[in-house]
Amino acid sequence: MNWSRLKRTVAPEAPPVSLSEAKLWLRLDGDAEDLLIDQLLTDATDYIEGPDGIGLAMAEQTWTYSLDAFPSEIRIPLGPVLAVSSITYVDTDGAQQTLDPAEYQVDTSGRTARIRPAYGRSWPSTRGDMNAVVVTFTAGFDQVPGDLKRALALLVGHWYVNREAVVTGPSAAEIPLAVEAILNKYRVGRIA
Repeated sequence: MNWSRLKRTVAPEAPPVSLSEAKLWLRLDGDAEDLLIDQLLTDATDYIEGPDGIGLAMAEQTWTYSLDAFPSEIRIPLGPVLAVSSITYVDTDGAQQTLDPAEYQVDTSGRTARIRPAYGRSWPSTRGDMNAVVVTFTAGFDQVPGDLKRALALLVGHWYVNREAVVTGPSAAEIPLAVEAILNKYRVGRIA
């Protein structure tokens, strides 16, 4: 699996934890620091999600996964995959084609989605182009698990309190163990 071949094309409509939920967690009233909290929510979400995070998508979003050719089985490393929208490929004549969904089967029941040719079918031949095969898919949870939302809120709270790179004194500024414990439960692929 090559994580660098993943690209998010449509971001989630809303963050997994709303501004009001974060402010409730932080025990804040007023809107004086709303911009900061919004940025911390974005940063914490980026820390957790995608190939640079723990290999998952929290809220629904669209991604592409590119391959140079069809393997016997396509394994999408990012999850959870809700649906595969399309598979396009460059045929041997150099024309881009969209594969009919009846030509393949998708299994989204595991931690990583798997795609294989339908029974009695095989993948079409592709030209030797880089990124000749592109799978477009939707990933994310139908409902983001509460512990993942809590990890995100804990991370926002940690960064809200510890605004500098180095903290001196009796308290450590390391990522809270509770955050890592929750995230370890969901790590996918090479990150696990």
